[in-house]
Amino acid sequence: MGELEKSADLIKGSGHTISTSGEGFGKLKSMSSLNKRQHELLELLNEPGTTTIISKKSVSMNDLRQLTGVTGDEFNMFTQRRSTINI
Repeated sequence: MGELEKSADLIKGSGHTISTSGEGFGKLKSMSSLNKRQHELLELLNEPGTTTIISKKSVSMNDLRQLTGVTGDEFNMFTQRRSTINI
C-alpha cells in the first residue's frame, strides 16, 4: 500500500470530512464579478509565482476566493504581523 493510500485510509477512519462548495469547478466567473480592489490585486498577481506584500486590511480570504473563481488559479495568503504575503 502506497503512502497516499495509507493517508486516505487514515482520513477516512478519523471521522473528519474534507469538502468544497463546488463553486467555480468547470465554470469560471466573469472578470466583471470582481470589485475594484480585487481587480487591482489580480493585476499585482498576474503571473504564476508572483508575490506581493500588502497590508492585512487590503485583502481577505474572500478576495482570494473571488480571484480563484475568475482565473481558476490557486492563491495563498501568509501573514506576519501587519503584512500579508499573497502568492
